[in-house]
Amino acid sequence: MPLIVKGQKDKERIGHCSWCFKKTKQSLVTAGGKVLRAVYRCENCQKPTLTCRTSKCEAFTRDVPGYSEKYCYVCRKIIQSWDDEGGINALNPTRYCSCCFEKAQQRVVVINIRKTKYTYECMNCHEATKPCVLPTCKEFAAVGQDKCSKCKGEIKDWSNVQENKASNCRSKLCSWCLSETNHAIRNHEKNIFQCLSCHCPTAPCPKCGDCMTAASSCVKCLKADALPMMMIKKKKHDKIYESMPLLRQEMKRSSDYSIRALREGLIRPFLSLVSMHPQTRAQVGFCLSIVLSTKDDYFLDAHGEAYILLFDANRGIQARSMGAKETWKVGQVDWFIILSRVMKDQVPQEKWMELPPDTLHASVTPGNGDMLRLESLLVNFYLEQQSGTLSDIAKQNLKLLMGGPEFEIYNTSLKDSIYYKSDMDVYTKLQLCRAFQQSSLVNRDTLLTQEEVEASTIMTAYSGLLAEKKTEANQNSFISSSVAVANAVGNIGTNVAKTQIVSFAFPILGMAVLAGNIGTAAYGETLKVVIAPVREIILQKALLLARGMSVDEFVS
Repeated sequence: MPLIVKGQKDKERIGHCSWCFKKTKQSLVTAGGKVLRAVYRCENCQKPTLTCRTSKCEAFTRDVPGYSEKYCYVCRKIIQSWDDEGGINALNPTRYCSCCFEKAQQRVVVINIRKTKYTYECMNCHEATKPCVLPTCKEFAAVGQDKCSKCKGEIKDWSNVQENKASNCRSKLCSWCLSETNHAIRNHEKNIFQCLSCHCPTAPCPKCGDCMTAASSCVKCLKADALPMMMIKKKKHDKIYESMPLLRQEMKRSSDYSIRALREGLIRPFLSLVSMHPQTRAQVGFCLSIVLSTKDDYFLDAHGEAYILLFDANRGIQARSMGAKETWKVGQVDWFIILSRVMKDQVPQEKWMELPPDTLHASVTPGNGDMLRLESLLVNFYLEQQSGTLSDIAKQNLKLLMGGPEFEIYNTSLKDSIYYKSDMDVYTKLQLCRAFQQSSLVNRDTLLTQEEVEASTIMTAYSGLLAEKKTEANQNSFISSSVAVANAVGNIGTNVAKTQIVSFAFPILGMAVLAGNIGTAAYGETLKVVIAPVREIILQKALLLARGMSVDEFVS
């Protein structure tokens, strides 16, 4: 007899959340049926939740990728009550992590049915961790290892963070981004590393041993004699992303690829992909299971790479966003339809907006109101989702910075755009949130002073606009916010933190979950695969706006 579950079509419910342990509104995302439970989203932490299957219990369980819990944390007796502060704090201890070697909060994500296995997420590197098995040790090991790095003898102590990080890396050529860079071990059991330039998963090549693979073979083995010429071409290609004028020129350039993108209503994501740093495009390729360095006709051409990420017949964003009938009957979906489907999969139903009569027109018209509203709706959702992961102190500091002069400068600059609509104000908030996340302020445990708020330049650092003249004293500093926004010219910082899809778009277990889900995704399981790339495309627009540019000005 099928189990009848409650709350399957309620637009909203009030109940305790097993993620954040707060009693708050849970908004319906996907309605359920007689067996499958409805998926809700917690208003406080923005995590996906499900109704608890215990009779008369009004609380909500965790919906973890690949594991939908049946019962809430009180019914599972993981905590004694929703007021059990000691039990809740014990689930999220601050300990050293054997993945990033930083002392950071380790948040519990999955607890198995018998409560014998706890999997955590390091809130600094977003990797999967677990407690060291030695009873005398309180630090955390990487998933796949029983002991932490210190107990295994890999490091002497936890105090020298940089030395510990270096000991955990090997420097080799990455087959994803073609960078000679460090690769950090992420899974000892499976020998999986992560490129610290493009943040994609890698492994030592079993054939040559001189390069890190992106798939079964490395780029050195695949390209052989052609590799030196590729490296020369890459240096020239990368210079585009060190100069605002060159980046504008590349976005204005017409090509057969851009013409098709315009014709099929995908010119907006095309331009966002073109504007991305090559290492970020490599991340998008990883999410779609597309290794750009193997695409001879498209690699190291920004337009070509953007084209293959959108239009690859089996793995591109357009193909993965279509249902089975659409692949042969309709043949294409435009950007508005893709975003609408992502919205219905991720955003609470109470916030949904309807499709306009002509979605293609909305997708290709600069400054179209319907398109801007839909993009802004998703941006607001991403903002709420990201800010929901912050500590109470971090949320207060973010609010203080939102009242500071740097935020006001960027917000005013946004309003100067000819395509400005009031719905777009959320972009400045997202810019600040991402800048805050990339800075050390996110881990600060005290409130900012008024002087610190007024002196903040984290949004300028986020935009990557460098000082025109450097000295030893300001080597790592950026030009003032007002100058950066007013000019929007000059160089883009090569040392600015690159976007990390893994940690921002999939904060739960980071690459550990993402790699597992994407790696086994079959063609036809479309929408779940494109969520990360689509989100990154939307977030790229926020970065461009911080640099004084808008995708709309290049849509033609």
